[in-house]
Amino acid sequence: MESRVQPMIKIEKIFPGGAASTNEALKAGYELLSVDGESLQGVTHQHAVDVIRRSFSNKAKDPMVFVVKVPKVPVTPTSPRRPAD
Repeated sequence: MESRVQPMIKIEKIFPGGAASTNEALKAGYELLSVDGESLQGVTHQHAVDVIRRSFSNKAKDPMVFVVKVPKVPVTPTSPRRPAD
């Protein structure tokens, strides 16, 4: 990946044993806003990778804190709907 500023840092895949696999709430498609208080807004892909790796290497002494943006799921006509109460 090129080393240019990314519009967003998105979880593309959860790798077994990787940083994102330590938290079952993280899913592919989520946008990472920050890791351990360090913003990932307007950074290069490589910088984001470095922040995640550094945090992951420190996880034995401190739990990792991810702030994510969960994508909105569009409602489609084929989506099941709950009956009204």
